[in-house]
Amino acid sequence: AWNFLWEKVHAYELCPKLSGLQLKKGLCFSYQTGGCKGACSGMEKAASYNKRAAKAVKSFHDTSASYAIVGRGRNANENSVVVVDKGKFAGYGFISKKTRIKSVRSVKRHVKNGVETSSVQNLVNSYLLNPRGAKVLVIG
Repeated sequence: AWNFLWEKVHAYELCPKLSGLQLKKGLCFSYQTGGCKGACSGMEKAASYNKRAAKAVKSFHDTSASYAIVGRGRNANENSVVVVDKGKFAGYGFISKKTRIKSVRSVKRHVKNGVETSSVQNLVNSYLLNPRGAKVLVIG
């Protein structure tokens, strides 16, 4: 994971400090060596930096993949589920813990259709990067 993040930081010219890879106060070491454009010190505009950071986050995921994010349900007998079909948010809902997730079609029967917005994309991406106890299942 550490090496993967460093590859993204280098490929998208991101700040290691803002990416959580360096904990030093003040300017990051990469700024001093020319690898960072100064976002950590306010020398680079946030909008410019954020565009590159968004591209880096998008590159984390295969947009043709389909998967389910399965988490804790409302009670002990169910799980929550978020479905992403071919890289697009498809919906969310709750399923019995006994339900097997075999395909996108089978799990979609148990979820409410959803609308993909930038907020939903950010939330889904945050769970893909840090599942927080949820399981991410790749489904066909």
